[in-house]
Amino acid sequence: RYIVHRNVRQGSAVVPGQALLSSAGESQAPSATATDICDDETYCNSLQHNMSASNKTCAETVRQEWLKLSFKQREEMLRFEDPVIFERALKNVTALFSSTCTGVQIAKRCCGLPLLSSLEFEQNEAGLKMTKISSNILEDGMAFFSTLLQMCPGLFTGKLRPRNNPADWPALFETPAQEAWELQQRVAELIEQKLWVLTDVPAREQQGSFGGKLLPSSRSGKGKRRAKNNAKKH
Repeated sequence: RYIVHRNVRQGSAVVPGQALLSSAGESQAPSATATDICDDETYCNSLQHNMSASNKTCAETVRQEWLKLSFKQREEMLRFEDPVIFERALKNVTALFSSTCTGVQIAKRCCGLPLLSSLEFEQNEAGLKMTKISSNILEDGMAFFSTLLQMCPGLFTGKLRPRNNPADWPALFETPAQEAWELQQRVAELIEQKLWVLTDVPAREQQGSFGGKLLPSSRSGKGKRRAKNNAKKH
């Protein structure tokens, strides 16, 4: 089991600008007045305020939806079946903790790295490779979310780490981490990418699932029927 902190990679975004005016257009364009500038500043301040409120709402939505999940749902949520993620992360862990490291040395290096020490790799008889987060750290949903918040500044704002397609997630481990904290940071960012789906509340409530797998939540019709059946059995 293993994970780490790296310098936060800053995402880039292309902001389309206005088309340049021709020289003739420039000569005919009236000069900006103090009122125009004031209006522009007011608009920009209002836009920034709305964006900030939206980002906070997004993070709060994820937190609330995360806490609504059952323990089993959290476990399922943080399982990654991408073989590329498995291979790259495991290779990085192996490089950081060579076979010559003793258990005491590994424990010392992982001290203060909760995500790294909770990273697990599994491969079944059919060859399915899975990277997952240990169930031990998922029991306290609030504490786990707080840990993620500390490791990922601007969590779920999309400013530093925009939401990416799952096919792009393995890129987080493309370049080997040089330190244990750096690997943990990448795992934290991988978890953030996975939890972005919790912002899609309307779609999730309609489907009652994550990634096509039905969740027996209290808001899911199938979950309610299952709960009733279990009550009858007992």
